[in-house]
Amino acid sequence: MQLKIIYFGQAAEATGKKEEEREIISSTTVEALKKTLQEVYPELRRFPFQIAVNQTLVNADFEINENAEIAILPPYAGG
Repeated sequence: MQLKIIYFGQAAEATGKKEEEREIISSTTVEALKKTLQEVYPELRRFPFQIAVNQTLVNADFEINENAEIAILPPYAGG
């Protein structure tokens, strides 16, 4: 299953990428994807982050569909 993953802020720094295409197994949950990314990019373990699927924040048990756009969103601040 093909996914487009976009990294923001600290996540982009931790991975050295702003975005990538990644092949994953089908029927993957957000939690499983998060664990996979933390194995590939151990620096992602240093901070909490949320995952948005197709521009919507989702919970850990959300099932990701083929060709989804994934955003990795670290904590942010501002005013």
